[in-house]
Amino acid sequence: MEFRDSDLALQPTFGDILYRLVVAILARASLVLVACMMVGILSDRGVAPYLATAGWCFGFVAAFMVGHALRAERGASLAEAGDHYALAFLNYGIAFVAFVAFELVGTATPA
Repeated sequence: MEFRDSDLALQPTFGDILYRLVVAILARASLVLVACMMVGILSDRGVAPYLATAGWCFGFVAAFMVGHALRAERGASLAEAGDHYALAFLNYGIAFVAFVAFELVGTATPA
């Protein structure tokens, strides 16, 4: 019995894929937060408006990716649909982190 390299390669589990997505969300969200802080420090408006804008933008991109995923799913291209769903999850995660940071900044500043 002969073994090929493809027979020996392990396929990633759902937990592996979810772990990679969460790590990617945290890494990219931290870059977005740093960019918002840099722009907020350089401007006179503070960080909060830029965090809200980043949250809305990433949320819209995620909704756009869900639309593409649904279109690919209807076209029976399941691999492409899975990629689009993963990108939508990634963008929704970044938007969530931006909105949480926006709320934390909003509650930290005295009225």
